[in-house]
Amino acid sequence: MKVDTFTYGLGENSVLVVNRAIVHGIRDAGMLRHNHSPALNPGVDWTGVSKMRDKVTPGADIAMCQASVTLEVMNRLKEVAPSTKIFLQRDSSHCQEWHDQVHAEMDKFDIQWTAYGDELLNREKEEYRLADRITVLSHWVKSTFEKHGLGDKVVYVGPQTFDRHKWPAMPPPQGRIFKVLFAGQTGLRKGLIYLLQAWRRLCLRDAQLVIAGVSEPAGDTSNKLNKWMNQQIKDTPSCTALGFVPLAKMANLYAECHVLCLPSVEEGSSMTVLEAMSVSRPVIASTHAGADILKHGENGFLVEPRSWEQIADSIAWYYDHRDDWAKHSKSAADSVDDCDIESFGKRYVARMKEAYDEL
Repeated sequence: MKVDTFTYGLGENSVLVVNRAIVHGIRDAGMLRHNHSPALNPGVDWTGVSKMRDKVTPGADIAMCQASVTLEVMNRLKEVAPSTKIFLQRDSSHCQEWHDQVHAEMDKFDIQWTAYGDELLNREKEEYRLADRITVLSHWVKSTFEKHGLGDKVVYVGPQTFDRHKWPAMPPPQGRIFKVLFAGQTGLRKGLIYLLQAWRRLCLRDAQLVIAGVSEPAGDTSNKLNKWMNQQIKDTPSCTALGFVPLAKMANLYAECHVLCLPSVEEGSSMTVLEAMSVSRPVIASTHAGADILKHGENGFLVEPRSWEQIADSIAWYYDHRDDWAKHSKSAADSVDDCDIESFGKRYVARMKEAYDEL
């Protein structure tokens, strides 16, 4: 079997690490014919992907493409290599689901910004139409494609992957302060507002909420979103906003805290969940965070999106049950054993072969 890969880069952030794992897995299996994914760290060359259409040649059994940015490549494949099967990798939920979930938040809080405009929506939907199979990293993402009538195309290859050697297990935090960490973009999509609501109502003694991240891009309206979210953070007691934290410092930041909380409205499949668990920290995450390795009541808690009540209950449980926290901590570190890049690459290739044989 011969495979050509078309993605927008191999590097360190969540999407690029997935790309790297896929390309390396296909290469290690002896199936890689041509790789057209530039090595990018930390940038992402959104414009360069369409130029890869000129790299398309007949002869591959499979072309592995990246969703959102490879429509030109896929059209070229249909033109000059019609026998090549197209596998489209999508990290987040179905684009229409992404759009609907985020727009519901914008309507709820009266903060409008450009999120999946019609042009991008239509481009990606056309990619879905052209693809023979769509690979996804979480069961929740799989369900969104089924919801939108693409269940016959979707292939589950999750869970997410990461560079595990960079996230060693750490001892429990020192000191008497109970710390909860939020790591990610501080806009509407990650559900930070619901964590802030939960924290205000808990009023825990000797406790601190730590926020690491910057606002997500929001076009011309980003200033309004940033000001609103910054005010929400300021109005929350015992809350510290660190802003951007370099990746090299994140392992120690996870280790300083007791729990990571990621109550995303739309996530797809979170790398921060894997990082925190690898460092031996339990996680509170929404079902939309795509954290398939999170086992409710064993290494963390799953909460419904937009439920500050469930977030508050989960935080309070860890605050009140320090001995059980230690059990969850060990379980969290053990849970990511099969999420390293090599294991993911082998799993992706196996699922790709199975899906190809079924076509």
